[in-house]
Amino acid sequence: MKGLSFLNQQNEYYDVGIVNIESYCEFHNILPQYEWVKSIFVFSFGYQQPRIKTSQYISAKFAYGDDYHQVLTRFLEDLLSREEIFKRSRYEIKVDVNPFNEKTLAYLAGLGVFGKNNLIISPRFGTYHYLATILTDLKFSEYSKPLEIDLCGQCDFCIKACPTKALNQVFVREKCLSYLTQYPSINYELYNKIRNVFVGCDICQEICPYNKKEYSILPELYFNDLSLVNLENLEKNDIKNFKKYYAKKTFKWIGLVKMIRNILVLETNNKNISIEKLNYYQNKFKNIDWFVKHIEYLKEKMEKCQ
Repeated sequence: MKGLSFLNQQNEYYDVGIVNIESYCEFHNILPQYEWVKSIFVFSFGYQQPRIKTSQYISAKFAYGDDYHQVLTRFLEDLLSREEIFKRSRYEIKVDVNPFNEKTLAYLAGLGVFGKNNLIISPRFGTYHYLATILTDLKFSEYSKPLEIDLCGQCDFCIKACPTKALNQVFVREKCLSYLTQYPSINYELYNKIRNVFVGCDICQEICPYNKKEYSILPELYFNDLSLVNLENLEKNDIKNFKKYYAKKTFKWIGLVKMIRNILVLETNNKNISIEKLNYYQNKFKNIDWFVKHIEYLKEKMEKCQ
């Protein structure tokens, strides 16, 4: 497209498409405060990399590197600073926290199709990719078109691999291990399926045939050691300092208490903790009702195993 270099060249780090707001409105309503938006640029950034082999507890791959919200926002800000057309327009950059449905936008932008694992499968990046958007008041004569392909076909590897059956027929968010590690839940028995990942889950992605490719990713997204966490790491921080210590990590938003809950679940599942230690944390956060109840379940589980 004339005047937009990032649309007219193959980039080693991303794919991009552009969506007419009218096409989006066929699927979703838009909030009144965003009625100024006429077009949306949609970016897909790959983040596939080899799984780190470690005896320590580790994050899912989406959090291996620096916080992708920060990384992609900086990248797009730099990109737009070199495009004259945006200096004369209104726009907003959105990464993940978005008033528009990013998966629908990615589909409409021709970046991929919906997979049985409830993720967008990109022909180039598989499912290991972040989505980012630029909302703008600009209009264009041409827009991207959805891909007319079925990438899953009869394959159901992801459905069979999901340990909590979150992908059985329809996606059940509350059963997804990634969801469970990021929110309080009373579905305690589902946490028994977690073994070494303290936030997120890559099970349905690791089994997907489209995630076997190698490609370039932004350097900041590669694994760093802050994605390895144990109780000793966490005990060095209080609730206030936790977000400062993990300021560059995607998972900082879930907070210290949920992180400790996740590690205690893993330690219990791997029979690597005492009831006394669980009592210590239960008392430490005794004013947090959901935490106390979950630790009570872990203690009962341990007593049954003795």
